[in-house]
Amino acid sequence: MVVRGILVRKAVVKCKRKTLAQEGKVAITVLMSTESNPAGRSRDAQLTERILAIALARLAQGGLDGLSLDDLAASLGTSKQALYRRHTSKQALALASLDWAIGAFSPPPPDRSNPARDLSLLLKACWSEVFSANLGKALVRTRHAPGFSERAAVLEQDLQFHIRQILVATPFEQDMDLKARLLVALLWQEAAKPSREAGSFEDVLDKAILLVLGLGN
Repeated sequence: MVVRGILVRKAVVKCKRKTLAQEGKVAITVLMSTESNPAGRSRDAQLTERILAIALARLAQGGLDGLSLDDLAASLGTSKQALYRRHTSKQALALASLDWAIGAFSPPPPDRSNPARDLSLLLKACWSEVFSANLGKALVRTRHAPGFSERAAVLEQDLQFHIRQILVATPFEQDMDLKARLLVALLWQEAAKPSREAGSFEDVLDKAILLVLGLGN
């Protein structure tokens, strides 16, 4: 039995000497793989992530009709069979890409000292990382399709929960469910628009937060 650490150290020496012994070949392969993949993820995992990311981008651009498994496989330099090994259908792949992106979003934690500022940080993060990104655009195009409404609902409920967490035990907790729904609805409404000037919606968000909290003029 060869200890892995010893095998790797032997490989380093054999690399320097340009030795082509079998053990050296194996160890060199291990070292090259480690250097090219510092995060420790396998090529299969990397391909899976690329599939999900590109599928999400296709959904954002054209909805389900814009997602073609043939085109996706060609752009990835892989086969259609490789896609089907991971996902049984185009719809399954589309749902998986949405789940992947929703799971990757991590809302900023509130510091609990200023509810208006906490809401601003939360909603701006949601806007930049979700609603104005491929995830939001994909959800806008698919949220009313059979089987897809649940994904939009999960995101919506999670965001409303985080808004309520900011408002609870503050002077603004009255009608906090309604306030949460109003702010989330504003994000959906804005995401459905074809375009907006950069940065202008963040100003709208801040004004909306003040109005919802009863702090606006």
